[in-house]
Amino acid sequence: MEQQKELKYMNMVINENLRLYPPLQVYHEELIHKILQPYPEKFIPERFQNEKRDNHAWLSFGGGSRLCLGVNFSLMEQRITLCALLRKYEVSLPADSTHKDKLQIASESSGTMGPHPIPLIFKRRTD
Repeated sequence: MEQQKELKYMNMVINENLRLYPPLQVYHEELIHKILQPYPEKFIPERFQNEKRDNHAWLSFGGGSRLCLGVNFSLMEQRITLCALLRKYEVSLPADSTHKDKLQIASESSGTMGPHPIPLIFKRRTD
């Protein structure tokens, strides 16, 4: 469990992914345009190199007294799952994927966000 905290770049990737693609669609357009950093629509994990977060730049789990109780569990679960998958497999997109240049998001009537189906290629690592 303690080793997960040492996965700094993986944590930055998870945070940047949640910044660009928050679970709630309501926040997405508002956040993407309010971000005070350069190139708000680009995937740049290094934005989260500093341990302190700007609450206005990252609201995937809410903020302040209304912060989601499951935030730490969710982030830990994401790190464990990614470590297990990436340790055993190389993951890639098919050449003809609609997501090749940018993740295609499907708007749901429930207000949540999710990608169009993403076919992935898993190649077992041999090392």
